Amino acid sequence: MLEIASNLFFKMTSNKLAEILDNINFLHPFREGNGRAQREFIRLLALEKGYQLNLNPPDNKSIYDRYMKGTIESDVNLLSDLIMELLKKI
Repeated sequence: MLEIASNLFFKMTSNKLAEILDNINFLHPFREGNGRAQREFIRLLALEKGYQLNLNPPDNKSIYDRYMKGTIESDVNLLSDLIMELLKKI
């Protein structure tokens, strides 16, 4: 039962972080220059919830491309899947 609740909280956290990321991206008035700040902000939010999240790993074009596609197309499901893949409990 505890594992089910833990998995549900993990999925809900991933979804909420993706929604917040999408909203921040929408609210930012400039197309360029906000990605690093957004990724750092989401990393800090995840850390506050007891998770490690690195949306900017070196030499991983796939993660960057999915992040860009998700933010440009406002695809919360893609962002949530990406975050869920990278989120680690600490």
